[in-house]
Amino acid sequence: MLQAVPQEFRAALIMHELQDMPLEEIAAALEVPVGTVKSRLHRGRVALGRALAASAPGEPRPLHSPSKPPTP
Repeated sequence: MLQAVPQEFRAALIMHELQDMPLEEIAAALEVPVGTVKSRLHRGRVALGRALAASAPGEPRPLHSPSKPPTP
């Protein structure tokens, strides 16, 4: 599934989630600010979630549950 994530986001995800690197080390390795790493992690997670949702059989579900139930 990671192949569905753009490379710049995938690199940040792998370093953070699989290699357990801190944000500052990722920023240094990629030569970008920490804020950019945070953005890439977020966008990578969204892309991964979409790819997983697209590959799952059945009806599509929201990626996140609402923080509070809708009012009638």
